[in-house]
Amino acid sequence: MPNQTIITLNIRYGGGPRVSAILGYLKKVNAELVCLTEFREGQSGKALLDGLNDLGYGHYKQTEAEPGQNTVVLVSKCRFEPSGITVPFDIDHHVLPIRWKGLLVLGAYFPQGKAKAPVFDWLLRGSQDWLKEKALIAGDFNTGIRHLDEEGSTFLCSDKFKALVDLGWTDSFRKFHGNERKYT
Repeated sequence: MPNQTIITLNIRYGGGPRVSAILGYLKKVNAELVCLTEFREGQSGKALLDGLNDLGYGHYKQTEAEPGQNTVVLVSKCRFEPSGITVPFDIDHHVLPIRWKGLLVLGAYFPQGKAKAPVFDWLLRGSQDWLKEKALIAGDFNTGIRHLDEEGSTFLCSDKFKALVDLGWTDSFRKFHGNERKYT
């Protein structure tokens, strides 16, 4: 597989027994920056970070959360800088902004249900400023476009997801797959 500059993975429930497989996959793709969602503190989280360090990802930042709570971690093979963006306390374990190689990266994990609405609202409020520069939201949105990214109409906050695209963000999955009925 060719070198991927940036990759995002939902590791599901902190990775658990899949940590070795996750590390094997990341070794194979050899990305420069990795965004892991549903990262969790604990034994699996430590094993994952130790393994990533062994793979050359010597720089990392994670959001703080309660044990067992899904969060975000960004790991890189090169240094990155703080973004200067303050994330509100009520969503600070869901969004992790950094500056990496001239790019504003917002690592994000959107929780399930209505709990994701404040994350979308905050991103929508800041988007106008952030889109003035090179910027990327990477992570797990836990939503999509109704009737295209799902069977039926079950997504919550689909309108907010579409509003991000309408503001100028690119849905990279759809950019490469068009309206093809495919899912991530």
